[in-house]
Amino acid sequence: MDTRARPGRRELNKLQTRERLLGATRELLAEVGAVTTVEEIAERAGVSRATFFNYFASKDDLLAELYAALLAQMDEVVEGLLVGDLSTEERVVGVFADFGHHARERPSYLLAFTSALERVSTSEQVAERSDRLAGLFARVLEPGLAAGEVRTDHPVPFLARMVSAIYIASLRQAWGREETAEFAAGFERAGRFAAEAVLVR
Repeated sequence: MDTRARPGRRELNKLQTRERLLGATRELLAEVGAVTTVEEIAERAGVSRATFFNYFASKDDLLAELYAALLAQMDEVVEGLLVGDLSTEERVVGVFADFGHHARERPSYLLAFTSALERVSTSEQVAERSDRLAGLFARVLEPGLAAGEVRTDHPVPFLARMVSAIYIASLRQAWGREETAEFAAGFERAGRFAAEAVLVR
Protein backbone atom coordinates (compact mmCIF):
# COMPACT_ATOMS: atom_id res chain seq x y z
CA MET A 1 0.00 0.00 0.00
CA ASP A 2 1.29 3.48 -0.90
CA THR A 3 1.76 5.36 2.39
CA ARG A 4 3.08 8.57 0.85
CA ALA A 5 1.01 11.63 1.72
CA ARG A 6 -0.97 13.02 -1.16
CA PRO A 7 -0.48 16.71 -1.89
CA GLY A 8 -3.15 18.99 -0.49
CA ARG A 9 -5.31 21.36 -2.51
CA ARG A 10 -2.86 24.25 -2.08
CA GLU A 11 0.07 22.18 -3.32
CA LEU A 12 -1.98 20.89 -6.25
CA ASN A 13 -2.94 24.46 -7.19
CA LYS A 14 0.73 25.43 -7.12
CA LEU A 15 1.69 22.50 -9.33
CA GLN A 16 -1.11 23.32 -11.77
CA THR A 17 -0.07 26.99 -11.95
CA ARG A 18 3.54 26.02 -12.57
CA GLU A 19 2.48 23.63 -15.32
CA ARG A 20 0.28 26.32 -16.90
CA LEU A 21 3.25 28.69 -17.00
CA LEU A 22 5.47 26.03 -18.58
CA GLY A 23 2.76 25.08 -21.08
CA ALA A 24 2.11 28.73 -21.98
CA THR A 25 5.82 29.21 -22.65
CA ARG A 26 5.93 26.19 -24.94
CA GLU A 27 2.92 27.49 -26.88
CA LEU A 28 4.29 31.02 -27.22
CA LEU A 29 7.75 29.87 -28.25
CA ALA A 30 6.11 27.83 -31.00
CA GLU A 31 3.93 30.75 -32.10
CA VAL A 32 6.11 33.84 -31.76
CA GLY A 33 9.58 32.48 -31.06
CA ALA A 34 12.17 33.52 -28.50
CA VAL A 35 10.87 37.11 -28.31
CA THR A 36 7.93 36.13 -26.10
CA THR A 37 7.80 38.13 -22.86
CA VAL A 38 7.01 37.39 -19.22
CA GLU A 39 3.80 39.42 -19.59
CA GLU A 40 2.67 37.31 -22.57
CA ILE A 41 3.48 34.09 -20.74
CA ALA A 42 1.55 35.18 -17.64
CA GLU A 43 -1.44 36.30 -19.71
CA ARG A 44 -1.52 33.02 -21.66
CA ALA A 45 -1.32 31.05 -18.40
CA GLY A 46 -4.15 33.10 -16.90
CA VAL A 47 -2.09 34.55 -14.05
CA SER A 48 -0.68 37.94 -13.12
CA ARG A 49 2.87 39.08 -13.78
CA ALA A 50 3.45 39.04 -10.01
CA THR A 51 2.31 35.42 -9.86
CA PHE A 52 4.83 34.52 -12.57
CA PHE A 53 7.62 35.82 -10.32
CA ASN A 54 6.31 33.76 -7.40
CA TYR A 55 7.31 30.70 -9.43
CA PHE A 56 10.28 31.82 -11.51
CA ALA A 57 12.84 34.52 -10.80
CA SER A 58 13.03 35.31 -14.52
CA LYS A 59 12.14 34.02 -17.96
CA ASP A 60 15.67 32.57 -18.04
CA ASP A 61 14.88 30.42 -14.99
CA LEU A 62 11.74 29.16 -16.69
CA LEU A 63 13.74 28.25 -19.81
CA ALA A 64 16.24 26.41 -17.60
CA GLU A 65 13.40 24.32 -16.15
CA LEU A 66 12.17 23.46 -19.64
CA TYR A 67 15.71 22.43 -20.54
CA ALA A 68 15.95 20.22 -17.44
CA ALA A 69 12.76 18.48 -18.60
CA LEU A 70 14.28 17.99 -22.07
CA LEU A 71 17.40 16.42 -20.55
CA ALA A 72 15.24 14.14 -18.42
CA GLN A 73 13.53 12.95 -21.60
CA MET A 74 16.94 12.33 -23.17
CA ASP A 75 17.91 10.28 -20.10
CA GLU A 76 14.85 8.11 -20.69
CA VAL A 77 15.71 7.73 -24.37
CA VAL A 78 19.26 6.65 -23.53
CA GLU A 79 17.99 4.16 -20.92
CA GLY A 80 15.63 2.68 -23.48
CA LEU A 81 18.38 2.36 -26.07
CA LEU A 82 20.76 0.73 -23.59
CA VAL A 83 18.33 -2.03 -22.59
CA GLY A 84 17.53 -2.86 -26.20
CA ASP A 85 19.52 -5.38 -28.23
CA LEU A 86 21.13 -2.70 -30.40
CA SER A 87 24.54 -1.96 -31.83
CA THR A 88 26.43 1.16 -30.73
CA GLU A 89 25.73 2.69 -34.12
CA GLU A 90 21.99 2.14 -33.68
CA ARG A 91 22.13 3.68 -30.21
CA VAL A 92 24.03 6.80 -31.29
CA VAL A 93 21.75 7.32 -34.28
CA GLY A 94 18.77 6.63 -32.01
CA VAL A 95 19.59 9.61 -29.77
CA PHE A 96 19.82 11.92 -32.79
CA ALA A 97 16.73 10.39 -34.40
CA ASP A 98 14.71 10.97 -31.24
CA PHE A 99 15.34 14.71 -31.47
CA GLY A 100 14.55 14.61 -35.18
CA HIS A 101 11.24 12.91 -34.35
CA HIS A 102 10.32 15.62 -31.84
CA ALA A 103 11.42 18.30 -34.29
CA ARG A 104 8.88 16.97 -36.79
CA GLU A 105 6.15 17.01 -34.11
CA ARG A 106 6.97 20.43 -32.58
CA PRO A 107 9.41 22.11 -34.96
CA SER A 108 8.80 25.76 -34.13
CA TYR A 109 8.89 25.19 -30.39
CA LEU A 110 12.11 23.16 -30.24
CA LEU A 111 14.06 25.45 -32.53
CA ALA A 112 12.88 28.63 -30.80
CA PHE A 113 13.47 27.10 -27.36
CA THR A 114 17.01 25.88 -27.98
CA SER A 115 17.91 29.17 -29.67
CA ALA A 116 16.45 31.24 -26.82
CA LEU A 117 18.15 29.11 -24.20
CA GLU A 118 21.58 29.58 -25.72
CA ARG A 119 21.11 33.34 -26.07
CA VAL A 120 20.42 33.81 -22.37
CA SER A 121 22.87 31.25 -20.99
CA THR A 122 26.12 32.15 -19.27
CA SER A 123 29.34 30.46 -20.39
CA GLU A 124 29.23 28.38 -17.19
CA GLN A 125 25.70 27.18 -17.98
CA VAL A 126 26.68 26.30 -21.54
CA ALA A 127 29.69 24.34 -20.24
CA GLU A 128 27.51 22.51 -17.68
CA ARG A 129 24.97 21.52 -20.34
CA SER A 130 27.75 20.40 -22.66
CA ASP A 131 29.16 18.22 -19.87
CA ARG A 132 25.73 16.70 -19.23
CA LEU A 133 25.21 15.93 -22.92
CA ALA A 134 28.69 14.41 -23.21
CA GLY A 135 27.91 12.27 -20.17
CA LEU A 136 24.79 10.93 -21.88
CA PHE A 137 26.76 9.99 -24.98
CA ALA A 138 29.50 8.39 -22.86
CA ARG A 139 26.83 6.08 -21.42
CA VAL A 140 25.81 5.18 -24.97
CA LEU A 141 29.40 4.46 -26.04
CA GLU A 142 30.72 2.52 -23.02
CA PRO A 143 28.92 -0.79 -23.77
CA GLY A 144 30.19 -0.56 -27.34
CA LEU A 145 33.77 -0.30 -26.08
CA ALA A 146 33.39 -3.60 -24.23
CA ALA A 147 31.84 -5.13 -27.37
CA GLY A 148 34.77 -4.03 -29.54
CA GLU A 149 32.59 -1.65 -31.59
CA VAL A 150 34.08 1.65 -30.37
CA ARG A 151 37.52 2.82 -31.39
CA THR A 152 40.22 2.69 -28.71
CA ASP A 153 42.70 5.28 -29.98
CA HIS A 154 40.88 7.92 -27.90
CA PRO A 155 39.21 7.59 -24.49
CA VAL A 156 35.43 7.34 -24.34
CA PRO A 157 35.01 10.79 -22.70
CA PHE A 158 36.79 12.40 -25.67
CA LEU A 159 34.69 10.48 -28.18
CA ALA A 160 31.51 11.37 -26.27
CA ARG A 161 32.45 15.07 -26.42
CA MET A 162 33.00 14.75 -30.14
CA VAL A 163 29.54 13.22 -30.63
CA SER A 164 27.91 15.85 -28.41
CA ALA A 165 29.67 18.61 -30.39
CA ILE A 166 28.12 17.22 -33.60
CA TYR A 167 24.73 17.16 -31.85
CA ILE A 168 25.02 20.80 -30.76
CA ALA A 169 26.36 21.91 -34.16
CA SER A 170 23.37 20.26 -35.83
CA LEU A 171 21.03 22.23 -33.57
CA ARG A 172 22.75 25.53 -34.28
CA GLN A 173 22.61 24.93 -38.01
CA ALA A 174 18.82 24.78 -37.84
CA TRP A 175 18.20 28.06 -35.98
CA GLY A 176 16.28 30.53 -38.06
CA ARG A 177 15.44 28.04 -40.78
CA GLU A 178 11.94 27.27 -41.96
CA GLU A 179 12.41 23.85 -43.56
CA THR A 180 12.10 21.88 -40.33
CA ALA A 181 11.29 18.60 -42.08
CA GLU A 182 14.64 18.76 -43.86
CA PHE A 183 16.30 19.69 -40.58
CA ALA A 184 14.88 16.57 -38.91
CA ALA A 185 16.23 14.37 -41.70
CA GLY A 186 19.56 16.18 -41.55
CA PHE A 187 19.74 15.63 -37.80
CA GLU A 188 19.40 11.91 -38.33
CA ARG A 189 22.13 12.02 -40.99
CA ALA A 190 24.33 13.85 -38.48
CA GLY A 191 23.74 10.96 -36.08
CA ARG A 192 25.05 8.49 -38.63
CA PHE A 193 28.07 10.73 -39.26
CA ALA A 194 28.75 10.91 -35.50
CA ALA A 195 28.50 7.14 -35.18
CA GLU A 196 30.93 6.59 -38.05
CA ALA A 197 33.42 8.91 -36.34
CA VAL A 198 33.59 6.86 -33.14
CA LEU A 199 33.21 3.27 -34.33
CA VAL A 200 35.81 0.75 -35.39
CA ARG A 201 35.88 0.49 -39.18
